Amino acid sequence: MNPKYRRIINSQHIFLPLLFLLFLIACNKDNKEDGSRQPLNETQLLLDYLSEHGNLINDPDIPTMIAPEDVYSKLSGHNQLIIDLRPQDAYHAGHIAHSVNISASELLHYFEQTIDPNAFEKIVLVCPNAMLSGYVTAVLQFLGYNNVVFLRNGLSSWDMEIAENYWLAAMSSHMEGKLETTPHAKNNPGELPALQTGKTDAYDILRARAADILDITLEHTVIDAGVVLKEPSNYYIINYWPDSLYRKGHIAGSIQYEPKASLGKGQYLNTLPTDKPVVLYCYTAHHSVYPVAYLRLLGYEAYHIPYGVNAFIQQTMLDTQPQRRSFVPGMVKNYPLSGTEGQNDTTIPETEIQTETISVQGGC
Repeated sequence: MNPKYRRIINSQHIFLPLLFLLFLIACNKDNKEDGSRQPLNETQLLLDYLSEHGNLINDPDIPTMIAPEDVYSKLSGHNQLIIDLRPQDAYHAGHIAHSVNISASELLHYFEQTIDPNAFEKIVLVCPNAMLSGYVTAVLQFLGYNNVVFLRNGLSSWDMEIAENYWLAAMSSHMEGKLETTPHAKNNPGELPALQTGKTDAYDILRARAADILDITLEHTVIDAGVVLKEPSNYYIINYWPDSLYRKGHIAGSIQYEPKASLGKGQYLNTLPTDKPVVLYCYTAHHSVYPVAYLRLLGYEAYHIPYGVNAFIQQTMLDTQPQRRSFVPGMVKNYPLSGTEGQNDTTIPETEIQTETISVQGGC
């Protein structure tokens, strides 16, 4: 045989088996990778994002509220947008001059398609008692809208009739002397909820979760104190107070979690159950709305007790805590509402305002 052809045949004998071997190795590698590829952990991805972008749940300046004096003093000639979250009939019966009526479920579309949120110095959210507006403010701040605040005590701080139907009607001391002092241990660490938005980018997951948990009304994020006190074992109850106050008296079975130091990444978040409702309470609920929004973003079934402990031990709050941690008739400013008694959305001259300007306030 010609040596030239012999070399070609020998080369084929070597090359073809080598090519086949490389094919088998590649197939085995692909099969191995397919079999070992882990599904995307959306919850962990979102938790990492929230931790790295502000860590709002542990921010010392939350909750970010604004006093009614400050809102009223800037109704004319200032760059603030007031959004009223109440149903249309309540809004038309009487609202802050120049405010717009947008439901919580419509807010993301309004922020993304209708206005430029960054164009405003402040965007003030209002509702009757700050329970809904505080919660929605928290969700928007988690999304990065840092100029959003809510009216302290809601429209109850603005108008006496609203206060009588909300804050003042809810104040009670019927549990004075009936709280327990026995501490309770946190759950053992477990798994986080499993989110399934179908998104792969952390902010897209956050946006999808925000849209889901904003599709609510005032009643959807709260559980009345009487319901919790009647069957406390049905809930994982979080006392969102410092430990020193917790040991002086708390709801039976409730567990102390340090405010702004216990629910972030690497803290005690994984001690919360995923198979029963988590209920938080603080002094006024102005603060507890933030962890409720945060936990709902992460997939927990979370609620808070409206008005906090003022709903059952208000006298203790009045006797032992700063006034801002409770509510009394003297806190109602009785400012005018448009749409009632001939009032309309005409500009209020700044010369008519005799009040001290108070800036945005953080903390309870």
